[in-house]
Amino acid sequence: MSALHKAFVEYKKLAHPPIFESVLHIRCDLHNLLPNSTDSLSALSQVLSEFDVKHTGQIWEARLSPEKAQAEKALVGERFASDDGKHVVQVFPNGVAVSLLRPYPDWSEFSGYAINCWEALVDAAGAILNVERIGLRAINKIELPKGPGSIDSLFGEGSPQGLISHCTGKLQRQGFLFCESVRDTERDVQANITRTMQPPTIDSHGNPILLYDIDAFTFPGKEIGKEGVLQEVEKLHEFRNEIFFSEMSKCALESFS
Repeated sequence: MSALHKAFVEYKKLAHPPIFESVLHIRCDLHNLLPNSTDSLSALSQVLSEFDVKHTGQIWEARLSPEKAQAEKALVGERFASDDGKHVVQVFPNGVAVSLLRPYPDWSEFSGYAINCWEALVDAAGAILNVERIGLRAINKIELPKGPGSIDSLFGEGSPQGLISHCTGKLQRQGFLFCESVRDTERDVQANITRTMQPPTIDSHGNPILLYDIDAFTFPGKEIGKEGVLQEVEKLHEFRNEIFFSEMSKCALESFS
């Protein structure tokens, strides 16, 4: 058994996972569901009511046009959220994004909620399951200890060398942004990994905060059924976990247990 696999088995279920937000984003055709009237918005709200979320507003984005000097606002989707703001569902013409915010329950609860929500929307839209992209994202929020070497103690041998902090008595790192993209060609999955260290805040008890964002995704490239989507989501979950557990040090994993 490899060291990575042993660590994965040992820490597969962390008692205190650092996940601040977990997101499942499935890109598929849902344009029939987007409301163009009060009645259609009511129908969409009815579909999502069983997931304890209510309509909280529209999603807009700024779009630039070479013919116009100023950007124009375009309606791109509808946002639904639970009363406590922990469950968020965003519906777009080309898919849905389901988010759960801290406290993170566990994988089975999150995936069950997100997949069931997506299935309900697909059934209501009568959409053909032409899934273009599946993304599984985990935004980890980790409070770092103060002083030099705090990053070194968090990441293990699997972390990139460029991330290791080098602090002197006169120069200390106040923040950084480190991004990379990785791909597993055998499983045909990819991930964008972003690590951002932010200055201390009152909420972090004066300690710096590390945002460790793993966005794993795949392009199925063919029409797949619901079972196929489930298989792809599980594959992304495994890939995302492999990245996390390979980079975290044993000391860090123990602090999450």
